[in-house]
Amino acid sequence: MPKRSRASTARSSKNGRAAAQELESDVESDGGSIEGETMASSAQLHDDLEDDPFFAETADEKRARMAKDYLQKLDQTISGEVDAAEIDDEIIAHRLRQETAEASGRLKRKVADQFKEYDFGKADVRRGHKGAATCVSCSRDDAVVVTGAKDGTVMKWDIVSETKQRIFPSSKKFGPSIMTTAVSDDGNLIAMAGQASKIHVYDSRAGKLLDDLSGHKGLISGVAFRRNSHELFSGCFDRTGKVWNLDEMAYVESLFGHYSEITSMDAMHGERALSCGMDRTVRLWKIPEETQLVFRGHHAAIDCVSMVNEECFVSGSQDGALSLWSTKKKKPLSVIKAAHGLRDTGDANWVSSVAAYRYGDIFASGSCDGVVRLWNWEHASPKAFKSAEIPMEGFINDMCFSLSGKYLFAATGQEHKFGRWFKAPRGVNGLGIVRLPTKSQNN
Repeated sequence: MPKRSRASTARSSKNGRAAAQELESDVESDGGSIEGETMASSAQLHDDLEDDPFFAETADEKRARMAKDYLQKLDQTISGEVDAAEIDDEIIAHRLRQETAEASGRLKRKVADQFKEYDFGKADVRRGHKGAATCVSCSRDDAVVVTGAKDGTVMKWDIVSETKQRIFPSSKKFGPSIMTTAVSDDGNLIAMAGQASKIHVYDSRAGKLLDDLSGHKGLISGVAFRRNSHELFSGCFDRTGKVWNLDEMAYVESLFGHYSEITSMDAMHGERALSCGMDRTVRLWKIPEETQLVFRGHHAAIDCVSMVNEECFVSGSQDGALSLWSTKKKKPLSVIKAAHGLRDTGDANWVSSVAAYRYGDIFASGSCDGVVRLWNWEHASPKAFKSAEIPMEGFINDMCFSLSGKYLFAATGQEHKFGRWFKAPRGVNGLGIVRLPTKSQNN
């Protein structure tokens, strides 16, 4: 946490002395005696306290009352407008168990069976940028979906009304490329960064830019919020990661270890950040311990990484391979070579994006071969195998599953997010939306 400066402390002391002198002068001008007024105000205060329904409650009674209030708030988030008398204890207990399991990393969602024999059809791709879309992110409730692009613009999408709004930049038509975005779980804050070497923080409620955070010295390639907080992790081509506190709009610390450009970042509940880079390594940063775990297995630069849960993650590389990892092992649990086929030259298509279904047994990968691939894996047996293919033209530069499990969002474009080595003329610079099956749809 940032310390208060001497200047601010001096101003506070000066303001306090001025207020005290003003109070003394007021007392003297009134004739000096305030004893009667003090007794009257004390009597009034006593009457007000007696009117307070919680005046006589003990500490245990106060804790019980606060617990009941918390349960009522939880129930309101579940059912919308339900009277407190109708609270379902089983629903609340399930919600509490789920939150605890998420925080500890023990939650497991078996959703692969819902995807079997489901007709995904063709993805809904919406045009929105002049340049290739490079990144996509969404809030916990799917209310905020954001894409950034090489033309320097950031779009906020409304999935239901099928409308979009440009939220950055506000004055210029275009700007430096935006390479990464992140939305806080509550949907209030949107972080976006790229070639400008600054992290722009946008308030989605007020509809305005809050601050520009400086500190990196190169293209910022990844930002990720820690779940249920405003703590932000960032990775940059200057080979460093950084930790930020967006409640205070303050820099916290730097993460050193990569010896080449960082290309992607991810985070979940724990005080940990996951990064990958062109040095062919994935690194798990343990922030409180100030240590890191290094994972090696790819034979080329790693472009993307996504956490399944607190103990597993998936990565995609320019060697064309997908790898499934455990934080307890240095080598991958499963490797899928040439996951998106081969080019005419005989080289494997680069894996440009991966997205894990949080706590689930499904993850997605994207490249430039015209399809998004879904992969199934078992928690007991970590071998991954292909589950489905969804047609989507162009480069799939980034993807994310909505936490509700209803959508898979993709940032699509005619070019790779980090360069112009290849061209996909049939691609659309915008947002790809895949509607996912749910239990109700399969019944």
